[in-house]
Amino acid sequence: FVAIAVALVALLPSTRELSGPTALALAFTYAIASRVEFETGAGSTVPTQLVLVPMLFFLPTPAVPLFVAAGLLLGRLPRYLTGYTPVNRAVVELGDALYTLGPVVVLSLAGADTPTFGDWPVYLIALAAQFVGDVAFSSVRLWVGLGTPPGLAVRELGWIYLADTMLSCIGLLAGLATTVEPYAFILLLPLIGVVKVLARERGLRIAQSLELGSAYRGSALLLDRVVEADDRLTGEHGRGVVDLSMRVGDELGIKGQDRIELEFAALLHDVGKLAIDNEIINRRGPLTQTEFTIIKTHTIEGHHMLAEVGGLLGRVGSIVRSCHERWDGTGYPDGLAGEAIPLVARVVFCCDAFHAMTTDRSYRAARSPERALAELHANAASQFDPTIVEVLSRAVGTIKDSSTTRRSRFKRAAGVPRRQLNMQHTELPPLSSDEGLVGLRPDGTIHSMNSAAIRLFGWSAEEAHGHRLHELLHHSYPNGKPYPRGASRIEAALRDGSERTGEIDVFWRKDGAPIAIRYTLRVSTDRGEPIDSVLQFKPLVARSPAEEALRTGEELYRSLARNLRQSTVLLYDHELRLLVAEGDVLVRRDPEYESLSRRKLAEVLPEHAWAQLRQSARAALDGERHDTKYVSEDGSHFYRITFGPVRDDEGAVQAGLAVAEDITESRRRAERLSHRANHDELTGLANRATFYQIADKALSRTKRSKSTAALMFVDIDGLKSINDKLGHEAGDRLLRALAKRLQSAVREVDTVARLGGDEFGVVLEDLHDEAEAATAAHRMLRAVAEPLTIDTAQPTVVTASIGIAIRSDPGETAAQLMHSADVAMYHAKGLGGNRYR
Repeated sequence: FVAIAVALVALLPSTRELSGPTALALAFTYAIASRVEFETGAGSTVPTQLVLVPMLFFLPTPAVPLFVAAGLLLGRLPRYLTGYTPVNRAVVELGDALYTLGPVVVLSLAGADTPTFGDWPVYLIALAAQFVGDVAFSSVRLWVGLGTPPGLAVRELGWIYLADTMLSCIGLLAGLATTVEPYAFILLLPLIGVVKVLARERGLRIAQSLELGSAYRGSALLLDRVVEADDRLTGEHGRGVVDLSMRVGDELGIKGQDRIELEFAALLHDVGKLAIDNEIINRRGPLTQTEFTIIKTHTIEGHHMLAEVGGLLGRVGSIVRSCHERWDGTGYPDGLAGEAIPLVARVVFCCDAFHAMTTDRSYRAARSPERALAELHANAASQFDPTIVEVLSRAVGTIKDSSTTRRSRFKRAAGVPRRQLNMQHTELPPLSSDEGLVGLRPDGTIHSMNSAAIRLFGWSAEEAHGHRLHELLHHSYPNGKPYPRGASRIEAALRDGSERTGEIDVFWRKDGAPIAIRYTLRVSTDRGEPIDSVLQFKPLVARSPAEEALRTGEELYRSLARNLRQSTVLLYDHELRLLVAEGDVLVRRDPEYESLSRRKLAEVLPEHAWAQLRQSARAALDGERHDTKYVSEDGSHFYRITFGPVRDDEGAVQAGLAVAEDITESRRRAERLSHRANHDELTGLANRATFYQIADKALSRTKRSKSTAALMFVDIDGLKSINDKLGHEAGDRLLRALAKRLQSAVREVDTVARLGGDEFGVVLEDLHDEAEAATAAHRMLRAVAEPLTIDTAQPTVVTASIGIAIRSDPGETAAQLMHSADVAMYHAKGLGGNRYR
């Protein structure tokens, strides 16, 4: 850039004389404008075009790029002074002024030295030259530096050029005004100030918009988690409908805000079921007319829930209300028909039906995608929008054909009965219910159990799988005598395909304890033959209010744990046995045990952790809250652990609660940020701010001792010639090598810091006379002067000039001493360098 800019000054003609005050005013105004950043489209820009145009008319035109560069560096000076941007970046940032070359060449060759409306064709050509040059330079820079495709770079820069075009018009008006009244361009400063205020407000609104969007999405996901906690199948179904709906929406060309509403509506279309009684929601089998009428209100309830939130979710609520309207007008709740039903609602309704048909339920097996699509086509133009059915068929075809892995999702494994329940989908019912489910084959063997059945009987799903229900759970009468299989009413119902409702009987747990249950047996048949059955039951156990409260608490803590990332929730009783253990952070899982429940805390926590945490665990049972941090034995992981009591309504401690959070990544992130804030990025030495903190503390300590302290200002002689000859990368390697040499030349109690560029600072502590400081300076001079091999076969030799300031007045500050050391260093450099003063 510098070479081209200097060449323009030498080669292009200009009759305009340089005015020092005008040049300074324009460069200063440009610097101010360069610090005002505002959002445009997908990127951001600065209003420097306001000042560039007057510069082209009131400075020697060929010299404008150099003054623009000066304005850029002046605007970024605060960043250099604060250390936010390394000073050596200034050379690279000169390239940001390359965009000025095009208009300078056009205006110089055209001789358009004075702003006038009559030259507008020349101005348009100059503006086009600016954009073409900027596109070329920026595209190459982004492509080489970041790998950004040139086409994408041009599209992103389009918004910036639109803003620059409008700003150029205002800049031209300022130029015309300046021809009448000198320095009229200074009136651009209030306009730049207004742009600064508007840019700040716009940035805040964009940040708030992003935060609000994130909050909406988080709220929707939280509602989905609540739905899942209340009915896991509904939660999984909702996410499946989202995937299908987004594919169909893409096929239909649904974009922008409508696509966002489609995603949220698909996720939350069943949210209103939270307001419906669980016994109706989780009923296995046909509903009564009254129950179906209640179920149909979930669309209205969902609408009301989301409308209360308002905004995006309020609009989604209106769509959720219509997600069960039918194409022929026979749906609910409003009887809408055809195009009167919102398009998004029609998409969700169709995808909802398809996903429900192709998902295993406890009362029926999944249909194949082909059968489900045939059902949709058969009801197109009655229940479903025919266009959406066709689009869904194509989308499902795309999913099926995408890979062998995905196709396998729609196939049943060979040898498995057609209507066998998938074990993944029978993890029912919700945690808020004691209702157990056991899936049975026609011969009475168990093929699946939900979590409530596993907790109640003590057998894992894997242990129970393949065993006969009668032999495993129903083998004895209440008095302990063997119960013949032929006498079992459950076995009889399985043989003849009949149902049993509301029966009471005794079953047996894994530990040999009997348990009374009320059960319902529902049998699925195919052409009159029993093919699959579900045993649905609840235990007949009377609980005390305290036990009921503790059980409810267990369920809440399980739900809480499943919504916490990188965390474990442990609920334990007064014997330090686990009641709830959710999460994998910190705990040890023994493959011999499927669950951690009922195991001792000391067994599931690492031995090293338990030794440190047991007092806090016991204190929680005494009603105390402890917040503690734990580091793993090998030092690789950091945890934040909170222990606290769980009390009943009367304040009695019922259990202890521990929440363990893995904070390793956040701890390391904080350490990295702290290191960056206190150290020089290039050399790893302390930076300027840290140097002065250390120096002030060292000087403060001398007040309490007989020793003193000294500060050194070290400047490397000849670094500029190294940069000019070998390049800045070689200069950086030299600085890193010199930093190590300077550190090796001082004692452990001393500190070496990089102040910036080729300048270093040194704190010498615990000195008793000036000779010690002089000895340290000699060691540093010798260390620096040792030959170094950087980029050439010939060793590189540099020297240093050192200024030393020794504290003599107890009131002197580090800043005052460094000023004295700086003066002494310049004295040493003036004497030829490679010495100290």
